[in-house]
Amino acid sequence: MSALRSQFPGLAVGWAVMFSAVAANATPPVEQTVSVWSDEYRYISPESGARITGRWKTSVAPYMRRPMDVSGVDHPCGSVWLRWSAKTGKTQVFLNSAMHCIDTAPRSAMVVCASDQKQKDFEKEVFSPNIRASPKVGLKIMAVKAGAENSSTKYHKRFRGGFLKIANAGSEAQLQQSDIGLLIFEEPSSYPRDVGGRGSPIRQARTRTLAWGDDAKELGGGTPKFVGDCPVTVEIERRTHEKYYVPCPHCNAKQLLLWENMQFEGGRPFFICQSNSCGQSIGHEHKRWMLDQADAGNGGWLACFQHQRSDGTPDLEHPNIPPPPCIEHGAWEYWLGRRGPDCQGALLEGRDPSFDGIWQAYSPFTTWSRIFVEFDEAMKSDDPEALVTFWQQVLGLPFEAAYDRPATARLYEKRAEAAAIAMVERGRIPPWAWTVFLGVDLQGDRIEWAVWVVGPSGPLPEGAKGRRYARIDSGIIPIPPIDPRAWSELADITKRTYEGDACRPIGFDRVGVDTGGHHTNRAYVFCMGRPNVMALKGASEKEQKQVFPIEAGTRRKAKVGRRVVGEVQLYLVGTHNIKKEIYFGLAQTLAGVELGEHLSGSVTLEGTASELDFQQMTAEVLLPPDPSKKPPRKYEIWEPVKGVRNEQLDMAVYCHAIAWSFLPDVMTEEDWKRLIADRRREPSREGQLPLEGLWSAAPALPPTNTPAAAPERRSAPAGDPVDNVHPLLKLARDMRGT
Repeated sequence: MSALRSQFPGLAVGWAVMFSAVAANATPPVEQTVSVWSDEYRYISPESGARITGRWKTSVAPYMRRPMDVSGVDHPCGSVWLRWSAKTGKTQVFLNSAMHCIDTAPRSAMVVCASDQKQKDFEKEVFSPNIRASPKVGLKIMAVKAGAENSSTKYHKRFRGGFLKIANAGSEAQLQQSDIGLLIFEEPSSYPRDVGGRGSPIRQARTRTLAWGDDAKELGGGTPKFVGDCPVTVEIERRTHEKYYVPCPHCNAKQLLLWENMQFEGGRPFFICQSNSCGQSIGHEHKRWMLDQADAGNGGWLACFQHQRSDGTPDLEHPNIPPPPCIEHGAWEYWLGRRGPDCQGALLEGRDPSFDGIWQAYSPFTTWSRIFVEFDEAMKSDDPEALVTFWQQVLGLPFEAAYDRPATARLYEKRAEAAAIAMVERGRIPPWAWTVFLGVDLQGDRIEWAVWVVGPSGPLPEGAKGRRYARIDSGIIPIPPIDPRAWSELADITKRTYEGDACRPIGFDRVGVDTGGHHTNRAYVFCMGRPNVMALKGASEKEQKQVFPIEAGTRRKAKVGRRVVGEVQLYLVGTHNIKKEIYFGLAQTLAGVELGEHLSGSVTLEGTASELDFQQMTAEVLLPPDPSKKPPRKYEIWEPVKGVRNEQLDMAVYCHAIAWSFLPDVMTEEDWKRLIADRRREPSREGQLPLEGLWSAAPALPPTNTPAAAPERRSAPAGDPVDNVHPLLKLARDMRGT
């Protein structure tokens, strides 16, 4: 042997080779996060269509680092969701996590694509090319061999320790059978609502992870769709709702890059720093520096979720408040300790992570000038879908068609200021309003009511062309409508009068009672014999285009038990368009606060209105037609916001409708002058006390219940015939034989 070694000095020692191999295989693999693993082993294939190919570098788009790291199957969180705009890297986060799983902790996995074509595109353009370009994973995927039992197929990739299945969300069969340890939802906003009569494909796919228990991992995300109809948004808001803060190059304040803060002047797009001590412009040339600084710890992800009440509504007064859009220099460590990543954040409430707000302004692959070019093209386009595409694909925000939903939190925050500008006080008619209306909403266990006033949009004669609205009172009768006492209390409320500094005491010009839901027949009986009380019912969505704002429908029979006691005129309300008008009015109120003016069309609530009142006033969203839905959505529809009641919005709609029934379609200057002259408070004679002073030392007399005379009207729906005896009283007399 020694002679052989003298001839071949480089010959290895057998036992050393053997034990070295045993040691190498016995050493546990080094744990690597997804981002570290990707930087070492992931390659981007030119066949994938990517502009930048070759070795993967997380530092190119550093906002992907934390989402990738928490997406690894070795991270303790159970789910991760993303809501980003197009071409910002969200699919790459999922792909890197899947490849990391195959290499380091193999298990069964499934990617759910939105359609058959998306399934083909994901396999052909995303998964297979990048697997072939990354040998660390590609060599572990079994080849496709016809007839071979253990080989891969086009949509079912096998590897030692597991498989990866690429499924179509529209196929019931593909969502069944397998137990899945890693579940990935790709663009779930485009999934069908129901598959095979078994419900949402998201819900069906989730049942596949039950066998894995707490070890299962769920990833999901994509671009959003429409407000109120976006599963990605729902999932994002259930979790930490993290957003990416970058430092200002001038003052180092950490802030979000928001579309509303982006400006374009002199051919140059830029953001305005939102710090109170700065306000300088931030140009596209600063983007690379800001991304690198945030990646180094001078910025980054913070949880921005809003704490929820037990009923699912936002709790705007909870002490665990989200961070502001701009964090002043020196306050970053404070917010990092409260809402920072993982164990650094003390107030994450045990939520799984979700990541939002990455749009093309953050992307290293898009210039800010290009964003403005696309916006300009969308605004000039004759295609109504162009702006939808810009909103969803470029800004990464769910689109709300026709009328944006007013900002609930801002309305509540500015309520006192708005009420002061509009001179609205609880229980009093403001100086600009001259008509009073009562809206009534019936619920199974209570009756809710609200009082709204209406006046011209400003000083006459110009103000005659528009209207302004305000709520001055509201309340709840906590008695089920099945109990006659509830109706007795409501009858007392209808007799109330209101007055103001300019307006004498007046009763309700119209009362609108909802009859389309609970206790319809009891509502019919109540409306009979009351000439200013109208039975209302919202028109169906198909009728909405023809009904605006109110029109007489059919006459309905009112019964007590089985006995018909009379008929009542039913009025159909065009709720669809009135809700648009109300949302416009709420937006006008916020605009008026900024300008310090009471604008035309404003819809104002009293300064003491509760947070719940504003949530209910904005409790619905408008969804556009969508032929891709099953069944197709052929027209715009209003959808309620999940977890928020809408009684205040309904009553505002009723009062708007009955105001249109009382006042002419177009009020002229003369119409308003006649009405104001009839209702103006008479000034006291000099040196003489008002009449109220005559009995100031005695108990106050009850206010008059006689409604004021209505002004002459050119067009108004016909009301019921006046009957001096209520039907219930007639029935009681008949039963007594009197």
